[in-house]
Amino acid sequence: MTRVWGGALALGLVVCVLGCDAVPLTAPLWTEAERREQAARYLNEGLQALDADGEQADRLLGRAVALQDDPEGLGVVTVAQRLLEEGRAPKAGNLLRDAIEQPLLRQNPLVFGVLARVYFVQGADDDARRSEQQAEELVSDALAQSEKVSPDDEMTRRERVRQFLVTGRYCDEFGSNPRRTLQLLRAAVRLGPDNTALLSPLDLRALSALGIALARHPELALDRSESIRYTRLAAQQEPSATLLHAYGFALLQSGDTRGAQRVLREAVEQDTDNPEIHFHLGQTYAQQAKYDQAALALDRALMLRPHHAEAALARKALPNPLPVSADEAEEDLN
Repeated sequence: MTRVWGGALALGLVVCVLGCDAVPLTAPLWTEAERREQAARYLNEGLQALDADGEQADRLLGRAVALQDDPEGLGVVTVAQRLLEEGRAPKAGNLLRDAIEQPLLRQNPLVFGVLARVYFVQGADDDARRSEQQAEELVSDALAQSEKVSPDDEMTRRERVRQFLVTGRYCDEFGSNPRRTLQLLRAAVRLGPDNTALLSPLDLRALSALGIALARHPELALDRSESIRYTRLAAQQEPSATLLHAYGFALLQSGDTRGAQRVLREAVEQDTDNPEIHFHLGQTYAQQAKYDQAALALDRALMLRPHHAEAALARKALPNPLPVSADEAEEDLN
């Protein structure tokens, strides 16, 4: 129930921000995969409409944002990043500037991080530096909060977890100091209840984000299995495509390619149009010398996201022509 109402609240907020009144009323009841699939469709249609009908493009992009189902406002970030990839920096900038008029999104350093990239692309270096400074001020505030005593009331606790989560994600994507990332994400996890059965969807996202960061920076982990423990716990409690993807990524980074393949296949069955899941699944196949399956997964990632540089490099690295391994003719049930 908490997840449904949380999604409905986030949806309502972004609809108000963007003036979009055509998102289906049943959207808060859709599965994660259904929402993402429809969001991707709106986004692609919006990109196609940009040159022909600006108003229609705005409506479609607004729906794509609204359907991202992320209370932290990452729908805006996701759409803006895609616009930037497609060479649509002015449209991405307009979207982000509108977003930071809202108090909740103005507290999200990821929004300012992407906006800074937009400004740099446009040659507006002073504006870019100002956006970066705003993001860094939010990070500094979160770092200071992370050293304080845990709040007593639940509402403040969740607000603090959300603050640490979004700032930790910003540091992970935009920063060069992974220790700050881990300090913030560990603080978010530390605020969660000791009883894992009481973890909220927000707490599970924090666990998963910490696990991903540790998988990327294993030298900072407390032990070799820490990233897997956190992502596995989150995925066990809520086996959504997003949390399964994180668990599969942690397994992949640890060298357990067969385990990663199993988990990522489960994730991709739930969210067939997620290019990142296909990319990481392709990596698991490539590392097992299952080159035909690797090519299929990477080609799918590139079809869904043509400017996916990492997937393109991975696809180019496959043998040409593709050798067929002995067991690729049979479906791998493990």
